[in-house]
Amino acid sequence: ISYHWTFDSIRDPACERCNLGHLNGELRCLTGVGPQDAELMIIGEAPGAREVQPDVRRPFAGPIGQYLDRILENLDLPRESLFITNVICCHPPQDSDPTPDQISACRGFLEAQILAVKPKRIMALGGFALTALTGRKGITKYRGKPFILNLDGVPPIEVFASFHPSYIRRTPKDYPLLFTDLFRFKGSPSVKPPQEYIPITDMTYLRKMIRELLKSPEISYDYETESLNPYKGDRMVCIGLSPREGKAYCVPLET
Repeated sequence: ISYHWTFDSIRDPACERCNLGHLNGELRCLTGVGPQDAELMIIGEAPGAREVQPDVRRPFAGPIGQYLDRILENLDLPRESLFITNVICCHPPQDSDPTPDQISACRGFLEAQILAVKPKRIMALGGFALTALTGRKGITKYRGKPFILNLDGVPPIEVFASFHPSYIRRTPKDYPLLFTDLFRFKGSPSVKPPQEYIPITDMTYLRKMIRELLKSPEISYDYETESLNPYKGDRMVCIGLSPREGKAYCVPLET
């Protein structure tokens, strides 16, 4: 099945379920893109102005999508293996936040995509996606925690949540949190990863890490950059330090 398989049968090019249909005109109702049988699905908040254009028509295709692609590349998680969509299908003016009415209006489109793909796991990126899928509010409180989504006609789906990449671009010190959440999302839902992967979020964790590293006879390390290509000049965003097999700390290099 083509990577660019989309829901032409699900989208409504004349949708008037909320005010965004009229504002987007012929560019309204952008549904997801990816393999129809993808085991993993990523759900963002809303398409950007570039993503709805006729020559693109693909969620997460703008600068934030390219940033997400680099994170996925570092995780060895090919975008071509994922189905990616958004909570709402139209571009909000001035990139404003989705409203409850808009999310409710697009709920049918979102569920139709989930029911068609039948993913095993979903990653909700951002607070609006978290609320739409789980009913919870507070991405800082609930990020990294698994939930179960029950829809008629498909087996229970494990849902994870994390910060939206646009937030991470503004707050690079939290990059390790998104990286860790996507790492867990990539893994098996039925078996706990044997690794203990600890993001350094404050001085308490940093001092604990230093004490443990000083006691270890040897350590291993790994740098994470915005790209795997060393000639692009992309920033180094964090470093992983491990005192022993099965345990690693992730230290952000920007604050």
